[in-house]
Amino acid sequence: MKKISIVLLMIAVIFVSGCVDTPQDKQNQNEVNENHIAELPYEELSEDEITALASALADEYKAEATYQKVLDTFGAETKPFSNIINAEIKHSTKIKELYEKYALDIPENELYNSIPEFETVANACSAGVQAEIENIALYDELNTKIDNEDIKVIFVSLKRASQESHLPAFERCSK
Repeated sequence: MKKISIVLLMIAVIFVSGCVDTPQDKQNQNEVNENHIAELPYEELSEDEITALASALADEYKAEATYQKVLDTFGAETKPFSNIINAEIKHSTKIKELYEKYALDIPENELYNSIPEFETVANACSAGVQAEIENIALYDELNTKIDNEDIKVIFVSLKRASQESHLPAFERCSK
């Protein structure tokens, strides 16, 4: 009888563990949802959601302009800026896709000339650390103001990229 109970318990554990999302499953699900954002239902945007989109795009534009300024100052192959700028362009593109979906006018990125030059790559990396910390905090704040599922999917994905990839890369190069 004890053997049957143990076997049944093991089967139950195996069954339940197959039904629980792992962090990797959730990441894959977010990536799938992000890639199929146009397939999510159209929902009317609130004023808070429109403002959130504008804030997110402005922050991504600022990162693009800053990292481009670093590349122009220190060379196009300056790591990690040469990698991360491409990610930032993808981030702003994802937000622009939401602008297009909801028929909003997409603002231009006119921040480049307002970005100061850095004296060293290490100084630029330190600024990158601060920018990514602020970006993560921004997405935390914005996510409290939105209900629209397609915006949430994008914002969660962009925050995760900043937190898990960009911030560590800038932390490494700022030392």
